Amino acid sequence: FKQGNILTVRDRIRDQVGILNLESENLEFEDMGVHSLHAIGVVSQFCRNLSFKNVKFEPAEGSGRILASSADFLHFSGCAGKILVQGCRFSGAQDDCINVHGTYLVLDGILAEKQVKLRFAHHQTYGMQAFWPGDTVSFVRRNSLQTTALALVDSVRRLSDREVLLSLDRAVPSGVREGEFVIENLSWTPEVEIAGNYFTRTSTRGTLITTPRKAVIRNNVYEKVGMSAIFISADADNWFESGAVKDLTIEGNRFIDCAYNSGAVILIEPTNTVDDAPVHGTVRIISNSFESEGRERLVHKSVENLVLVE
Repeated sequence: FKQGNILTVRDRIRDQVGILNLESENLEFEDMGVHSLHAIGVVSQFCRNLSFKNVKFEPAEGSGRILASSADFLHFSGCAGKILVQGCRFSGAQDDCINVHGTYLVLDGILAEKQVKLRFAHHQTYGMQAFWPGDTVSFVRRNSLQTTALALVDSVRRLSDREVLLSLDRAVPSGVREGEFVIENLSWTPEVEIAGNYFTRTSTRGTLITTPRKAVIRNNVYEKVGMSAIFISADADNWFESGAVKDLTIEGNRFIDCAYNSGAVILIEPTNTVDDAPVHGTVRIISNSFESEGRERLVHKSVENLVLVE
């Protein structure tokens, strides 16, 4: 430490959220100042069509504070329709600025020909309605993150906060084994546009995105983002945040002094341990400016059709 340094602390228990958007649609947040968010910031869970325009997620001017959230600013879990984040400022998060993902549930039992028991695997993720009748789900092999089959949900029964019983429209495919597979809800995956925003003062990541639908990250500025400015994962091992990217464009962004803590400025790193087929599909990285001297611009794993244009 040096004289004049500012130290920050936080309670790691995420017992509340600043704003909760739950099972809603067509929500618009515009021309707002959001200056203090308890624990995780704005959580949008199983919502359809959300937009954030010209919202300042940062400490109030003149407050003397440097933090505005003790975890993520915008966290989208299992949303659908379109997510738009445009012209916003993100400064002073103690975790990621934007995170867009679904949830893998572990296959915990095959109870009948068309019936499976699923389990929320991460200790902080449980208790939510993750499936509805008519939803399309995929069987995903945990070690390779490859989808092996699809099915439709006929009915859902909650067994406990952590266990769910699904009845499907067809038999569980042969070769599917308890513990070796996770289930992803493909019906609740969003199209995403993140454009014209400014990200700074976070020690973790700027934007996490895992969705199979069209996604665009364009004309943003990422300055002094401690880890990767953009991180593409898919994780059936730790956080169980789901979604193989299939159509992502990263274009015209400016990256200034990013990845000084760890990682690359842009990091594509799914958690698969078997790499017999790509996890992620088309990713286009076009006409971006990298001003992070001495740090890797791009590290990638298990992605096909990667397009790089200076």
